[in-house]
Amino acid sequence: METDLDFDVFGDFTDEEYKILECHKQEIIQKQKISLGLQNCIDTDSKTLTKSLDQQRLAFKLSSNLNSNLKNGFPTLRQSEPVCLNNLFSRSECEDILDDAYLVTKNTGKELDGKDVDNVSNSDGWYSSRHSSFPTTDLPAKYLNEKPREMIKNKLNKKLLPFISERTGIDSEHLVLRDLFIVKYNNKNQKGLAIHTDGCLISFTMLLNKETEFTGGGTYFKKFDKVFSGEQGTAVVFDAKLEHSGFDIHTGTRLILVGFVDTTGGLNNTFKF
Repeated sequence: METDLDFDVFGDFTDEEYKILECHKQEIIQKQKISLGLQNCIDTDSKTLTKSLDQQRLAFKLSSNLNSNLKNGFPTLRQSEPVCLNNLFSRSECEDILDDAYLVTKNTGKELDGKDVDNVSNSDGWYSSRHSSFPTTDLPAKYLNEKPREMIKNKLNKKLLPFISERTGIDSEHLVLRDLFIVKYNNKNQKGLAIHTDGCLISFTMLLNKETEFTGGGTYFKKFDKVFSGEQGTAVVFDAKLEHSGFDIHTGTRLILVGFVDTTGGLNNTFKF
């Protein structure tokens, strides 16, 4: 039996003692990171201070570690269930976007750069290999005509980006669209999309056509074992690092607007596509 006299205060640590010390060290480091990143981002009685973009991103990434809401009382999107933004676009606005998309895709002789020509389908004008790992049958929003492009730009800047800002703690002025495109799912071209994550901060999908025009479909999230599919004009907004897939279509055609939202430093919040 070990006694106080047997304990050598100057002796080496055992392997078990080293493991315990390392665990304590990592706990302290994690607490320091959370304290640094989330101070003034979590609801407190203290005065809110302006943080850099790096601090805001760090705060968002660490926010799932605390049982607290972001500033203004909104829950974080970090590793959380997707949130619906209802009526981002009206039904008539969705139809206008689709009308223009069909008009553009019919013009298969449109002048495009060499890479785009290789990716476009000669039969129907939709693209099929813009995303190398998880390609979709899609149309980049930048090829829409000016009127629908401007309408989309205004809606996303005025409604979507502030909505995301509230749920990430990242100022709207730092949020930009990395990519925006219309995806087409049907039995002829592409029924669905395999499990994947997106290479951005926040993603969203929004149904463009009527719910009665297809069966099946939606966005499946592995963590929650649940399919999310909003009504026409409703955006499903989620952490891009959540594993998700395009649930297979059974009948008809499902058309959605997909956007990748990220941050940029030192640039104006200009919407380019």
